[in-house]
Amino acid sequence: MTIGPLRRTIGVVGLIALAPLAWLLATGAVSPVDAATRAVLTVVALTLIGRIAGMGVDRMAASLERSVVPAGPVTHRSPDATRGTDAPDARSGAAAASTTESATTG
Repeated sequence: MTIGPLRRTIGVVGLIALAPLAWLLATGAVSPVDAATRAVLTVVALTLIGRIAGMGVDRMAASLERSVVPAGPVTHRSPDATRGTDAPDARSGAAAASTTESATTG
């Protein structure tokens, strides 16, 4: 399983978390040093949350793989066996050949 969707989600959450900080910086409510400190803390927190969530997803995937019972050997059946009858198809053999011949010559 790839972790890409989780990374994208964490990235979007990070951008949303930094939006109020950007607004405060733009309006002058915080100094650039304070904004940088808060941004670094936000990035560190989201990185930790992303890693913990990634480990949780990996554990769930491993648990799911262990709980799935492997199926028996694959047997190949004829198409007639899947319909529940051993009778040949009405359009097979000579009937199908005569239909295609009449369609091309006709």
